Amino acid sequence: MTKQKKISINSSPYLISMRYWQTRFIKFIRFLLIWLIKKPTPYNNNSILFLLLQAMEKNIVLLLGGNIGDSRGYIRNALALLEQNLGFISHLSSFYQTQAWGFNANDFINLAVVIQTSLEPNKCLEITQEVEEELGRIDQNSGQNYASREIDIDIIFYEKEIINTAQLVIPHPKMQERNFVLQALSEIIPDFAHPILNKNIKELAAICPDKQSTKQLYEQV
Repeated sequence: MTKQKKISINSSPYLISMRYWQTRFIKFIRFLLIWLIKKPTPYNNNSILFLLLQAMEKNIVLLLGGNIGDSRGYIRNALALLEQNLGFISHLSSFYQTQAWGFNANDFINLAVVIQTSLEPNKCLEITQEVEEELGRIDQNSGQNYASREIDIDIIFYEKEIINTAQLVIPHPKMQERNFVLQALSEIIPDFAHPILNKNIKELAAICPDKQSTKQLYEQV
């Protein structure tokens, strides 16, 4: 029986354009609602509503990357799927180019993103894996730690939660050892403190043992 995929993306230029403007419209409406909730009025300062809104959403930090085919295109499609299925993208880094880490292959293109989500960590993991599968990744259970991929999505942080299960480890256990991760994170959350290491991203980048060169690409994501 053919497996039914849960999420999909259509590559039609018209639909991609429509999705772009739909996403921008949703962001505008969301911004307007948050502004109205936070804005004091003579009748109600709305603080309870704002706190409820904050309580419903958590910040999840992801790193996306790939080195097969049109890596930028794969990442852009992954971002579209993540915003549709996971939550609102609040912070987005530049693209970064780096040599393959741990093996010889084509350079990787990476970026970091912060998404506001109401979903629990295990559900977030499920969605990221579905996005990877939808975009062509087939090696999730191959046992290879380092391999060329169309798209790879790693969960780096989920708020300041510490999770250690067979399925999911947060914070990502290797992030402090990888310069390309820290450079992308330094652009968007430089002062965020690692909940185990008790150092912020800038401090971790300064002492990172990985000296592999990472190039920031000044181009539109």
